[in-house]
Amino acid sequence: MIRFTHNILLITLSFFLLTGCSNQEKETQDPEKNLILAITKCSKLYTVQYNVHKVVTFDDIVSIKGSIFSEKFSFTIPGDRKIAIPIDATIKGFIDFSNFNEQNITMNGEEITITLPDPQIVMTSSKIDHAGMKEYLSWNRTKFDEKEKEDYLKQGIASILSNMKNTDIIERSRINAFNTIQPILLAAGYKTENIHIYFRNEIEKNAHQDELFFNLITHN
Repeated sequence: MIRFTHNILLITLSFFLLTGCSNQEKETQDPEKNLILAITKCSKLYTVQYNVHKVVTFDDIVSIKGSIFSEKFSFTIPGDRKIAIPIDATIKGFIDFSNFNEQNITMNGEEITITLPDPQIVMTSSKIDHAGMKEYLSWNRTKFDEKEKEDYLKQGIASILSNMKNTDIIERSRINAFNTIQPILLAAGYKTENIHIYFRNEIEKNAHQDELFFNLITHN
């Protein structure tokens, strides 16, 4: 069972420019260079956060298989051994600006086009609710040892990250990145209708649809 809650991190222009991030340099007279410096104040721009609660369950069934006189057999040994491990995890979507440079910016008169890296996701923290952990053991089965619990925890974390692809975290990251970058371009003097923001993976799929999508967001 997985429960999601999300907290949209709409980072405003003032916060984006005033926080003590790395890569801070003096402003130059080159407008393209200044835009790059403004956009890459933070090497990673976290745009969305999900707090995930998942109960990882495992049912350890022991079977015996073999053959007698070329006849194969298989049967399950009676006795249950089950465990439920509640996990709380924080998943964030972010834009990695480490390779962002002048090739990502195209200026054409009053129009500007920015190509952003596609969002990525990362688990920034996780913890087990030890008080909520449950074990069920039949009389003939042994308790789960710490190594087994650790292995199940790793499988649970991998399952959480895998399930995130079925959520809207990437789409929310794109929208929030757009809403963060747009004020920088407006402050630089560009008009809303002349601002075009793409994402690398979306360009490879369908750049025209992507442009229409962000223009709709801009004008709503």
